[in-house]
Amino acid sequence: MNYDIATLNHNRIRKLGKQLITDFNQVSNTLLALGECYAGLYSASTNFNKTTEAGKNLHLEDIYLTMNNIMVAWAQQTVSQNENIQKHFTHFYKYAQYENEAFKEVLELRTKTGLEYLQRKNDLIAKKEKLFQQKDVSKWEVSAKASGIPKEHLLQDKRLAFDVMLAKESAALHELRTTFGYYNSMSYSELEPALREKCRQYAHNFHEFGIQQADIMNQVRSYEFIKTYL
Repeated sequence: MNYDIATLNHNRIRKLGKQLITDFNQVSNTLLALGECYAGLYSASTNFNKTTEAGKNLHLEDIYLTMNNIMVAWAQQTVSQNENIQKHFTHFYKYAQYENEAFKEVLELRTKTGLEYLQRKNDLIAKKEKLFQQKDVSKWEVSAKASGIPKEHLLQDKRLAFDVMLAKESAALHELRTTFGYYNSMSYSELEPALREKCRQYAHNFHEFGIQQADIMNQVRSYEFIKTYL
């Protein structure tokens, strides 16, 4: 995973979540204003029905009252959605950047060490190749253990020569390879369970979000009894 892209999108989700909360607050205010309109119509209809029997319609009062209740309930549900969004989007991703930075640090360290190892390995091979072609064994800096090998054998066996020449640099390269192997193993042993746990947290978070959203939508359906007036 490209953790720079992940961090960028996590931050954008948080920003858009905050914007959505602002938008829903405006929607909630609009719904409350609509509720006030139906409350005004209910009041006017009630006053009219009290002053005359001609054209009196109690059902219309009920519809205005119901519509007022729907608008107020809808506004409250919008606020509930804000709470849901804040919990599962803005708060949930609050520390995602720090998690990504930790993952990124481990992977960058592994990549950096791996690239350094490959570069130094290629440089050492080129250096050994040059020394082998020059055929001056005194410049090969062979290991102490290999000092007793006849020069003729070394000059005739390129593989053997590469194994024993530049002993200190070869040992340093081997140590770097071991370090790279450690970082490679560590990145898997640490990141694999961490990513698995992160996946579990994501699934739980959005499952909970979906359930709460469904509950909010079901509350709107509770006002379907207005169909009785059709």
